[in-house]
Amino acid sequence: MRYHVHCGQESFEIELEQPDPTAGADRWRVRVDGEEHEVRFWPRGQDGATMLLGDAVARYDFVPHNGSLTVHDGRQAHELRVLSEREQIAEALFGGPGESGEDGGEVRAVMPGVVRRVLIEVGARVRADEPLLIIEAMKMENEVRASAGGIVERIEVTPDDTVETGQLLLTLAPASEDDET
Repeated sequence: MRYHVHCGQESFEIELEQPDPTAGADRWRVRVDGEEHEVRFWPRGQDGATMLLGDAVARYDFVPHNGSLTVHDGRQAHELRVLSEREQIAEALFGGPGESGEDGGEVRAVMPGVVRRVLIEVGARVRADEPLLIIEAMKMENEVRASAGGIVERIEVTPDDTVETGQLLLTLAPASEDDET
């Protein structure tokens, strides 16, 4: 599994691999920007973990919110955005959340596929990172999420429509302070 992690102005490419599943689910091989590490990982409930990296043991707490993840290591908090390889490519092609600095905008397909479900309707107020529709590609269902908040102005697709990369799916108008949630 390959991910792109953004922390402030820094970005890292992280690859996770479980080298030998028979050795235990807690052992992972982790590459950070190409540098390999052996890591042991023990989840603590749904929002925490203990990790052993070399001789160093650390406890972490995770708090997901608005498409990012705050990681507390006991001394300080780190705000992370974690993107899959597909999300990283889509962001490079079509821009990332909040890049324009404004609500609203066009939502376009980041991959070819078939629209399976439209989860919102015209006039709905949506928040950044809210699921908007489901596109099936390569026998996998992929959520299309809002990169910014706004009001759904137009929906250009319906279930079972075939879409191509870059095709307009819907348009969000900026949300005014007078709009109710």
